[in-house]
Amino acid sequence: MQASLVLDRILSAVRGGEWGRWSSVPPYLVRHTIHHAVEADRVDELLVDVEFLIHADIASLRPELRRATTSAARLNAEVYERACEASLHGGQYSDLADWRWVLAVEAARHGEPNLAERFVADTGTEGWVPRWADTVSLDEGWATAVACGVVNDWHFIAVAGSTGAVWIRDAASGGPIGAPLTGHRGHVSAISTADLAGRQVVVTGGADSTVRVSDAISGDLVTAFEAGCGWVNAIACVRLHGRTVAVVCGDESVRLWDLASKEPIGGPQDAHRWARAVACVDPDDHPVVVTGSNDHGVRIWDPDGGMLLHPPMRGHRDRVYAASCGVLNGRHVVVTGGDDDAVHVSDIAAGREVYQPLMGHTSWVSAVVCTVVDGRPVAFSGGPDRTVRMWDLTTATCRAILVMPVEVHALSISSDGGLVVCSGSDVLVFDQLAGENGEADGRWARARLVHTTATAPGGGRGVTDAKWHFGPRE
Repeated sequence: MQASLVLDRILSAVRGGEWGRWSSVPPYLVRHTIHHAVEADRVDELLVDVEFLIHADIASLRPELRRATTSAARLNAEVYERACEASLHGGQYSDLADWRWVLAVEAARHGEPNLAERFVADTGTEGWVPRWADTVSLDEGWATAVACGVVNDWHFIAVAGSTGAVWIRDAASGGPIGAPLTGHRGHVSAISTADLAGRQVVVTGGADSTVRVSDAISGDLVTAFEAGCGWVNAIACVRLHGRTVAVVCGDESVRLWDLASKEPIGGPQDAHRWARAVACVDPDDHPVVVTGSNDHGVRIWDPDGGMLLHPPMRGHRDRVYAASCGVLNGRHVVVTGGDDDAVHVSDIAAGREVYQPLMGHTSWVSAVVCTVVDGRPVAFSGGPDRTVRMWDLTTATCRAILVMPVEVHALSISSDGGLVVCSGSDVLVFDQLAGENGEADGRWARARLVHTTATAPGGGRGVTDAKWHFGPRE
């Protein structure tokens, strides 16, 4: 009886009394409220209070989740428990906005968009909430690289894994397309897509020093060959004199290969070894290749003959891991990232950096990708600090930060405009949603995603590929 009276007083003070909301309740009382509810046999009453779940002391509440009895309380308890399991934070969140998003996305994964909306109601996200989530089983391992393509208005995502397989996913539904592509012996670290003689293909490379070309729809192997440059770290495809050419970066050199004939184009470009990053751009129908490597240099060169167009750029203070091309003020630029924790933006025609490096990451930058948001050129960058940052290339400022559960390995932009993120064993897609007039709103859903490792049949470790969709409040 005493416990029930104490609980009544607390709830009365929260629901219109002295405190008015859970955020105003002294931490000591928040921590012990669940204990009073247990003694009073009123745990369900707290579990259906979303704001209590957000502000509750995790260490105190989590052991009592098993006491839920009603369907609503059991659902919330399951969402809360899965959010705790998913979080790598290890304790109470200092920023409740982060915890709200962990809970909200877990609610979306459970097919409860209304609950998800309630979790993020006070985050100031301008009306964007997790709408639903789809999870499909992958194989054991983690996502290492990603590329996107389109076939007859069908948009797909190709994800490379650490175990040597490649998965094709429908960009709209997240559903698997056919069986995983296999054949590589070991880690697949490079992936690209291309049009080869009228068919969309996925081009991959990795630890076994081979390049494999597979049909994106059927999964059939089109061709495979030794790359001739050691471990393949990065691949980009470009059209050169009517031929589909793969620019293959390896530990030993950079090689160009005609994918139709499997013949090399020219000799190895060995001006820098340990090439880690490659991007291509085609200004005025004349392709240009940009590569970055462990020697801290970024090189801009003509694939037709292999001539360097400028002296190597030395703005990076350490190894270069990622590159992507975009357009800024009508000029082609390359955005690069690497071990110096910075994002560099360079003018391709001039061969020099546009402004000072963009700082904000607290660890190396392992992935970058360029796109346009709300009519403005932006670059996304990610790395082991578990963040994806959106940089406005015009103002050289960070416009948004998305916090991931684990480190970010790869980024891409799907052909239908989604931001694709490989974070540990998760593959996420964030949508730029339409505003009230049906046009692109320019806002990206800010999210904190749960880790989606599950137990596979037979007790083995299964990795899931999670595609999260976000929608406006109705």
